Formats: sequence, C-alpha cells, structure tokens
Amino acid sequence: SQAQASLVTSGAWGFDSKYVSNHSQGLTFEKNRSICRSNKNAQYDWCLGNLSMSGSGVHYFRVDVSNLPDQGWMIFGVGAYKHYADASYSDPDLWAWSTKNQQYTGGYHADRGKCTTGWYGSYTLYFKLDLGVGALECRCSKDVSKVLRIDGMPKYKTWVPHFNLYAGPFSIEAKPLTASGYPVSQAQASLVTSGAWGFDSKYVSNHSQ
Repeated sequence: SQAQASLVTSGAWGFDSKYVSNHSQGLTFEKNRSICRSNKNAQYDWCLGNLSMSGSGVHYFRVDVSNLPDQGWMIFGVGAYKHYADASYSDPDLWAWSTKNQQYTGGYHADRGKCTTGWYGSYTLYFKLDLGVGALECRCSKDVSKVLRIDGMPKYKTWVPHFNLYAGPFSIEAKPLTASGYPVSQAQASLVTSGAWGFDSKYVSNHSQ
C-alpha cells in the first residue's frame, strides 16, 4: 500500500504522516517531516517514526531533543505501526520510557527511580533495538554511561519509533544511526554521523601552543 511504501528500513527517516495524534494543534512538522515540534497546546500528542524495524537483527536510531522545558514531558521508545489513543502510554504495543522516570512495557507502567531525572533542555537520545533477544536500550548524551534497558519484548515483530509529547514548546529531530555510532562512552557521544561537525577535543596534537 502507499502507506507501507512511505516506511523505510534504514538510513534517513522521519515522522509518519498516516498515523499521528488527532490533536493537530499540538504538533507541527518541518524539514520533510524530519522534525516534530510540540507547541504549548500539546496534550499527550503522539507521533511515529517511519523507520520500520523487523526481523531478528539489531537496529539503531537517534533523536535530537531541543529545548524540552522543565514542565514538559515526553515518552520515547518503540511501538507497533498503528493508530493509538491519546494516552498511548497504556497501549499493549508500546515499550518505552518517559522524562518523568517511568517505564512502559506492553500496557503496564512503573516508576523507575531517577532513571531520566534531568533529561530536560537539549540533548541526543540513542536507541538500540535487538529483535533477536527482544530488548530495547536507550542512552542519553547527558550521560551515556547510564543505560536504560527493557527486556522481554515480543521477538520478531515489526516496530517503529514512538513518541508522545506534552506541554511544549520543544522539538525532536529524527536522525539515522549506525552500530559504530551507538555510544558506549561519553567521548563517543560527542561524535556526529551527519550534519554539522567541528574539531575533536579528545584527540588533538599535544603541542597546545
């Protein structure tokens, strides 16, 4: 179908135009739908990425968050490619976390201590989805040594990125990610895989003068 044709399986991706929250006043899209912007009217407005992840392999994707306010709120993770109710966090096909220290696993949610405390402002989220073992990982550029992980996901199912945004204004931008770009140290988090770049601060000549 045409809707399926809009999905991608690798590389650059954006936000889906078929399945999106009915609250059209809450979200706007820019740059060929690679940016989703939540305005001050956002009330649990969800959107999906058009990156289709299936099979038994490992998939990676990245999202750049810009200016998430203290009073704002966001769910980030993966879900089935379908329509959701506004409260998508209660859906059995959602596996994700929120910036309010909560984890969502197949229709259940629980507080997870301070797992995302301080995840406001601007930063990058890195995702790793291992479909062979049924596990989702997320790291934040604020401290990539902290790993959020959900196990026990249904294996060999098709997933897409899922987000639910509340109380903007702030934005999220879809970015591609490869295995080599998935950070396991803070030094790696400063590297970029596309777009604007600069000169590295870790590896540079010892002749400071």
